[in-house]
Amino acid sequence: PAVVTELLAAMAERRGRFLVIAAGPPDAFLGQSPDLRAVFGHVVEFEPPTARELVQLFQRFAERNVYTLDEELRVELMHRFAQMREDEGFGYARTVRELFEQSVARQAARLAGEQVNAATVARLSARDLPPSPLERMLGDFHRQNGT
Repeated sequence: PAVVTELLAAMAERRGRFLVIAAGPPDAFLGQSPDLRAVFGHVVEFEPPTARELVQLFQRFAERNVYTLDEELRVELMHRFAQMREDEGFGYARTVRELFEQSVARQAARLAGEQVNAATVARLSARDLPPSPLERMLGDFHRQNGT
C-alpha cells in the first residue's frame, strides 16, 4: 500500500532517528511485505492486555465519566474480553472505549422517561452492555423462526 511505501521512504531518509509504533499483532503490519521486517532495526513486542486489564481500562473510562460498575457487569466484561482477545482483529483499547460508549448510550435509552436518582444514573449494569455476537445471532434466529 501507499502508506507503507511512504513510511519506508521516511525511514530511509531519517535513518537512525525515526521511531515507528504500530499497535496490534506484529505480523498484521510487518507481515505485509518480506522486506518490511528487515527494514525495522529493533522490534519490541508487548504482551496483549489480559481480560482483567481490559476490565480495568473499562473501569477507568467509567470513572473519568463519573460512572460506577456493578459486579454483574464486571463479570460479564471479564467473560467477553476473554473471548474477544482470541480474535486477531480485536482492537483492545479502541474496542473497550467503544463498548463503554455503547453501554452509556444503552443505559441512557433504558432510563429515558423513568424517575431516577443520581446514583441510578451513575451506575452501569450488565443490561447496559450491547448484545454479544452470540446474543445477536440467537436474536436473529428467534426472529426468523417466529419464536
